Amino acid sequence: MSVKIFHGVKFKNKDIRSLLDDFIREKQNYVQTVHQYFVNMILKIEDLKSKFESFDRGMRTIHNLKDMTLYYFEASFVIFPFEDKFYGIPFFYGDRFPKMKYLKYDEFGYWDNTDKPDDISDDEWQERYRVWSAVLIGEGKDGIPANNGFTFQIFDEHDFNPIYVYDKVYRFINK
Repeated sequence: MSVKIFHGVKFKNKDIRSLLDDFIREKQNYVQTVHQYFVNMILKIEDLKSKFESFDRGMRTIHNLKDMTLYYFEASFVIFPFEDKFYGIPFFYGDRFPKMKYLKYDEFGYWDNTDKPDDISDDEWQERYRVWSAVLIGEGKDGIPANNGFTFQIFDEHDFNPIYVYDKVYRFINK
């Protein structure tokens, strides 16, 4: 089976507790960033005051925007403990890897369909192959990340709080 992990990472954390703590802080930061994005986007709407003349109209405006754009922000990592280290594969919309503020990691991608990057030694490239092969396609593995690691959801639609967004916009309009 071919191995292609373009955005693989090797976490710098030495234990699961510190890794989990970093993920929790990252999630809190990311959720706050998404909410602020929505507030800023709504504040740019023409005739904003009429769209928020009632709670129902305001919530409808927020939900329409949410339904159109929220999937752009979904982000998660599948994490693989292996030989006292932690590796991960991020999953996110398109080719946009969200900037992470609290997670500490080094790039650790591997692919076997083209040449390795020039700045990576042959030994390092072989080590990457060994790790990704072991965690994804070794004995008893099916190559599907979610079936072979554990997932930490950084953001999905359930993290979105339309009341928070409404409150921020409402306070801005009624200053």
